[in-house]
Amino acid sequence: MISCTAPAGIRKVADRFKSVFSCNYNCLCSLFCLHLFGLESLSDSARWFGWSQSVSSLHKAGHQIESNRFMRRLQASILKKLKKQLNPEDFCYAVDDTANPKFGKKMFGVSRWGKHGGGIYQGQKVLVLVLVNKKSGYALPLHYIFCQKKEDPDYQSGHNLVIKLLSEVFKAGFLKLPIALDSWFDSADLMTKLTKLGVTFCIQCKDNRSVKTNPSPTVTWSFWKNIFRKKIKIGIKLAKTEHQKKRPKTKYMKESIVFIKKFKSPLKAVAMYNHISDSKHFAIYVTNDLKMEAWFLYELSRKRWLQEELFRNLKQNFSFGRLACTGKEGADLSICLPFALIVSLQLFPHEWGQENVSSLTIGTRIEKIKSENFQKSLNVLVSNPVHPTIEILKSRRHISRIHKKPVNSIADERKVA
Repeated sequence: MISCTAPAGIRKVADRFKSVFSCNYNCLCSLFCLHLFGLESLSDSARWFGWSQSVSSLHKAGHQIESNRFMRRLQASILKKLKKQLNPEDFCYAVDDTANPKFGKKMFGVSRWGKHGGGIYQGQKVLVLVLVNKKSGYALPLHYIFCQKKEDPDYQSGHNLVIKLLSEVFKAGFLKLPIALDSWFDSADLMTKLTKLGVTFCIQCKDNRSVKTNPSPTVTWSFWKNIFRKKIKIGIKLAKTEHQKKRPKTKYMKESIVFIKKFKSPLKAVAMYNHISDSKHFAIYVTNDLKMEAWFLYELSRKRWLQEELFRNLKQNFSFGRLACTGKEGADLSICLPFALIVSLQLFPHEWGQENVSSLTIGTRIEKIKSENFQKSLNVLVSNPVHPTIEILKSRRHISRIHKKPVNSIADERKVA
């Protein structure tokens, strides 16, 4: 596919963020298009888009990004669009890390990290805070930060980074909505900090945690199975979101008020079962809001999966984190631009000429944009085969430039032709 013109939506997104960059507007559109079309290098952008400026200009523009200003602008656009809709019933936060495998000693933030499911990978580890629309079934990126190893001078633990991300979005004007976290964040210290921050949390607890139902020091610590042994199971079926075809299956739960080590306040705990006859739970969730309904606590935990869907869309469709730039600016660029694109597609579909697309996935919508621009490219090729943009594309994609930086040597290309 050859795109000779930038999609109209790209110009809308670029207009929203052009004050954050000090680069040429054409360069900014090229960088956004690079991620929209899933390209992985600046050279690919120059080869695919004849209107794009040179690789050197794109590289220089990419190093002019101010990530903090960019994210504040992104947060402001989200808040302006959703401020009247934000409420704890329909929205919540979620935090998780994602892996960006990379190789090379000079790459920013590259280390050896452990995976949740086991194993080790080489690359960047990015902690991302998202806003989850539980009713519509999508997640929007609000903020991010690169994780660091303990030996790094500016090291902060992942739990402290969660508080930092939340504090910054609250400062931007977002409400203190509930937050859903997986078992990696099962820490009494984090629970204490979230409570002091005034945030209601839903955290999946580890099965080996010691608990009890009475805070008295004379009461011994016990296990989860003993806590819920005599509790009655209750059936629960969550409502389906706008994107789900079938309503979720019935699950069963038991609830109790518990205490855990190093956290002084009581917690509400819910044990979840797949079948009414099951003796073994598949997950346990806790919250510091003792008045929260058990079904609502379980619903919060399930909506955390929407963040995983966001990561999948970013990596499959927007070349998230794939630019091979060595500095922090390049690393920020490959995260911030995909964030802006997916927010625009979710919240401002009219900018892309896609009014009624709630039933379509992000991938399908991007494919429609690609097809539309491919048709425009064909029209240019057929109606005006000597168009300057076509000459530039032919020059940049000449066989002699394979594995080399694309250039605009139009005169030389004509001689070869």
